[in-house]
Amino acid sequence: MFRSGQLISGNAIGRHSGNVALIIIAILTILLAALTLAQTSFADEVNGLPSEADEAALSAPDPHVVGLAKGLMKQLEKTHFKDPETARLVFEILKKSRLPSWKAGPIVPKDFDSESAKRLASHSIFVEQLGDAYGLLTFNDDRHREAVEALLAATDQKQREARLRDVLKLSGVDNPSSEERQKALAKFTKFMAQTYFDQQTRAGMETIDDGDRVLFEWDPDRGDFVTRIQPSDGSDEIVLHGGVSVEFDGGAPKLVFKLDGDPVTIMDKEQREAVNRALFGEWINPRDGSRWLIEAADGTQTPEAEEDIVAAEIKRMKSELQKLKGETIHIWINEETGKNTIQYKYKRLKSPFVYMKDLSRNFYKDKIELLEREIHDRETSSEALPVDRFDPLKASGKGKQVRAASLKISRLDGYQYAYETVSYDGKRLTGKRTLRDMHDVDVDSYPAGVAQQLIAQWSPPEWVELKPDFRPRTRDVVLAGEVWRLHYSADGDLFGGGNYTVSSIQDPYIDEVLSLTKAATAVRLQFVNMDNQPFSGELPFGKPIRIEAEFDDVPEQAKRSVQLSWKAAGPGGTLLDVFRSADRPKIYHSEPFILEASKEKAAVPADEADK
Repeated sequence: MFRSGQLISGNAIGRHSGNVALIIIAILTILLAALTLAQTSFADEVNGLPSEADEAALSAPDPHVVGLAKGLMKQLEKTHFKDPETARLVFEILKKSRLPSWKAGPIVPKDFDSESAKRLASHSIFVEQLGDAYGLLTFNDDRHREAVEALLAATDQKQREARLRDVLKLSGVDNPSSEERQKALAKFTKFMAQTYFDQQTRAGMETIDDGDRVLFEWDPDRGDFVTRIQPSDGSDEIVLHGGVSVEFDGGAPKLVFKLDGDPVTIMDKEQREAVNRALFGEWINPRDGSRWLIEAADGTQTPEAEEDIVAAEIKRMKSELQKLKGETIHIWINEETGKNTIQYKYKRLKSPFVYMKDLSRNFYKDKIELLEREIHDRETSSEALPVDRFDPLKASGKGKQVRAASLKISRLDGYQYAYETVSYDGKRLTGKRTLRDMHDVDVDSYPAGVAQQLIAQWSPPEWVELKPDFRPRTRDVVLAGEVWRLHYSADGDLFGGGNYTVSSIQDPYIDEVLSLTKAATAVRLQFVNMDNQPFSGELPFGKPIRIEAEFDDVPEQAKRSVQLSWKAAGPGGTLLDVFRSADRPKIYHSEPFILEASKEKAAVPADEADK
């Protein structure tokens, strides 16, 4: 993959950005910054500084995002609004945002050699590979191809699930179970995520005159496209929404926007606060099935042996610096051919060779200065580890409203990890950790030895930002966010021998866009007697009974007792402690209670019956 050049660049413990020299990355960064429409970003509510994550939300929209936004504008009518003043405000802000003047266009792959680029260039490859995931013969069977194309054309979750049933039926599954439907949906979600993983999904604009914001959010996994209108006076947020289908025009997939029947949702202050409170609990990443548990905590975990890791890095860099300063290079240029000759031991050459004195003397100058600066920063900074020095989220954990939390992730392969420092400011949760385990690395996607070097020597960092997000199309709350990591650079063999040495890590980037769904595992509730047997007839009055809850999976809350709140006939409700059964881990039983015959009173616990 990296066969030419002396310097390669990639993403530290993430996806590679290709065979790109560091200087080219710097130039492209400058050019992209110059093209960015909005120069201001949201202020971080914790320490008053803008985070790189906030700046990403106001990036100028790519042509495919512009196309979706223009599709929304074209279909939106004043009659969609219940309040004429709201309609006037929305159209005025959209006009001021200069969206109509932006150029729309198709998806442009970032890496033309990637698998996703091949899908985006070919109707047959796109449909064939998605069909393969379900064992369909899309190339040879018109019914299979049409079923997959219909699935891609779905514009909401209900349509997608219905068309997935057709796909499953063609693959031989006539009556899919809940688990089979879930797995089928996960396959589709993963396929769409892989296809569009390097494409822009969030962008934004800010009006010059008064600072109103227009934010665009495209979710390839769910097929949602949302435009958020945020007036600068702090009034209610206006959310415009619809679905995105994948259709084929001229051999390449095309994104098509369709406005919802009721496309306007108003989010007032109370609604936003209710959404923010939904953050705590257990969530599932539908792409890989991992479970994310967020809880309140009194303190944070401290990484072990931080000082030793930093000291080892500084020692290694000083050794490399000393070696470079002691190295002597002599460069001659052939004036007839223009080719250079490099000598490690001086030997005079005759005409047409000319000795390049300044070039020879300064051959390692830039690299020496970079190393000296890096050593100085690490020795003088109180934030010695990369996880602190490069933090793109400005997640310092400072501020009166910030409180500590915990974030633990359990993967399907059994690997578990936790973020070492987690904080919550009432609106967003941020976490950071240093990657120390090879389970965090997709070794096969790196040049030989690079992943091992990063884990062993460089303390590669990872950050996460999560915010509860109300999805107006499905009327549910998801946990939206990003995982951030660092790019890396590595020195390679001039002759392409494939031996690489990591030389630096730098520049945070978004490695994964997250859209987590709330874990819901309860599937059945029933009344049982004291022997935990269900009743065959009417419920008995005046005798102790229990409520049994059966789960389709062992919830994380099984480590503690959980509570079940329910209402009987009459005012109020009864809060019962529910405990896990010792012999059946998916079964929970409540404490005993007694039903009274009177319809005017609620059920009371058994130990209260005599009072």
